[in-house]
Amino acid sequence: MGIGMTLQQVEGWEGQYARMLRWHERVGLAAREARYEDEMDFVLVFFQQALHLRDWIHDALPDARSDLEILFRDNVELGICRDIANGYKHMSLSRASVDQAFSIVFEYNPLSPAKGDMVVLAAGHKFELLDLAGRCVALWREFVESKQLKPSSAAINSLHK
Repeated sequence: MGIGMTLQQVEGWEGQYARMLRWHERVGLAAREARYEDEMDFVLVFFQQALHLRDWIHDALPDARSDLEILFRDNVELGICRDIANGYKHMSLSRASVDQAFSIVFEYNPLSPAKGDMVVLAAGHKFELLDLAGRCVALWREFVESKQLKPSSAAINSLHK
């Protein structure tokens, strides 16, 4: 039974976009409060939501499918996002986008409130985890704007409540 449309159908890809932005905001709040466990949990959920946005747009906008392939192929940050999301979903990766053996580590930083920063080591690159998450958000914003996909005002306003 049901009423004809599910909540996810009503929200569409815009709802997933807003959800990703909310999780990114939560990551920043946890980092400022120097709660390592919350920051780690929230950043993992953020990367999952950022990857899921790809599926939402893929299903909602078939004309964007090849552009999504290019977006993930040409941006190492989104490839690492996919590896993190899938690595923590499946425990290991049989097929990676960037690095099957990526690592998330805690790097000592005396200037950090928590005396350390979480970093991702992948394919010879080192990314500070919060910067990587921010870069993923920026890439999604650029993609949405370049394709003239306008998130509904309701989806964006939900972030500011």
